[in-house]
Amino acid sequence: MAKSGVKGSSGESFEGALEDLEKMVNQLESGELSLEESLEKFESGVKLYKDCKKMLSSAEKKITILSESLKEDELLWLPPDHFTQFFLAAGLLDRTSAGESQQSLPR
Repeated sequence: MAKSGVKGSSGESFEGALEDLEKMVNQLESGELSLEESLEKFESGVKLYKDCKKMLSSAEKKITILSESLKEDELLWLPPDHFTQFFLAAGLLDRTSAGESQQSLPR
């Protein structure tokens, strides 16, 4: 599996943190730990879970920003007469505000 460049607060990669979290869950489910050890593992697991969640959230934000920038770039390549069609198809413009008759626009 390829390692991501996303790091958690402990400097660990998402994949490493997720692997550690899975190991902790397996240890807790085994029932072989004492109560004190179980509580320590659970506490560590909660911290890892929060780190993983933050890393995923950060990655999702980056994807959203990059996706939005692609949409803006795509608009720049459309010939001017296609802008109206694009906005209509995307639901960002209605036919009456487009300034064209409904008959001249494809349905």
